[in-house]
Amino acid sequence: MADNNAAAAAPAAPPAADAGPSKSALKKAEKLAKQAADKAAKAAKQAALPIVGGKKAEDTIGMTVTKAENFSQWYTEVVLKAEMIEYYSEIAGFFILRPQSMYIWNTIRNWFQSRIEALEVEECSFPMFLSSKSLEKEKDHVEGFAPELAWVTKAFVLPLGYDTTTC
Repeated sequence: MADNNAAAAAPAAPPAADAGPSKSALKKAEKLAKQAADKAAKAAKQAALPIVGGKKAEDTIGMTVTKAENFSQWYTEVVLKAEMIEYYSEIAGFFILRPQSMYIWNTIRNWFQSRIEALEVEECSFPMFLSSKSLEKEKDHVEGFAPELAWVTKAFVLPLGYDTTTC
């Protein structure tokens, strides 16, 4: 009985002159394929990230590389295995500073702050968010200007760039 309902609900076959799916159907299929590929790529990337506080089958207790072999990988392992940071998986490239790393950061910051005050440096603050219009203005009057930005495109009327060099 379910087969009869499915057959009744199915549209009639297209005429023989129709050579294939419509443009909108092709666009939709391309969009779905791209979404599936993006989802697979994101899943693969997440699988490659170390999990802090969790266990993976391939986790090892000790270090996998020496400091001399690959300093970058060694440092990442030290920070992760010491549980100083935790990756913030919702946004690529972001992480959470845990209490130990916040203590170290504040110690370093306070050390620099005392040196800056001793030198009587006048402090200033620059905006973190810039409109594309103000960025173009900056580009026109600063020789060699090469911004390093992450664009914020949602939640604002205008796309804004977050200047990663001022943090």
